[in-house]
Amino acid sequence: MVERPDKFDSLRIIIGVWNFDVFVVSEFIRVKGVGNDSLQIAGYQMFRLDWDYPGESPNDGGLLVYVRDVIACRLVRSENRPLHNDFGMRVSLLQFIEVELTIGFDVVSIVAVDNPPWGGHAAAMQLLLHEYRNHNPRIIFLGDINVDIHGNANAHHVRQFWRLN
Repeated sequence: MVERPDKFDSLRIIIGVWNFDVFVVSEFIRVKGVGNDSLQIAGYQMFRLDWDYPGESPNDGGLLVYVRDVIACRLVRSENRPLHNDFGMRVSLLQFIEVELTIGFDVVSIVAVDNPPWGGHAAAMQLLLHEYRNHNPRIIFLGDINVDIHGNANAHHVRQFWRLN
């Protein structure tokens, strides 16, 4: 069994001191194989998605979403979505967890995302955003999104990446 990361105690302190309603951790490391009890933070509901990508370290990556216990919430979906290059080879994962929060009579969706920056996965993120286009208008995307909001300045780099490989 893998031990909880050393920085996790610091995370517990930060969340406790700042008293966040929702807190997202992306790309957490060395927790695959660690039970949920070891990652739980008192006063919070936890939603977890471990990294599932062959060839990478078996303990790397993943998402954790913490929602304060006093907020009614439910897991809507969590997914490790494989990303492929132009040749159909699996090159990475787009990970996301959707949690629906009910606050009074209002419903808000939180989508925690880990979208890797390599290999041109801005398109994968755009597809995910498109899926949510007609969704509840009260939706918040959090996490490591890696989308260039200034017009895809890395498009040339992405084309070069695929040519070289």
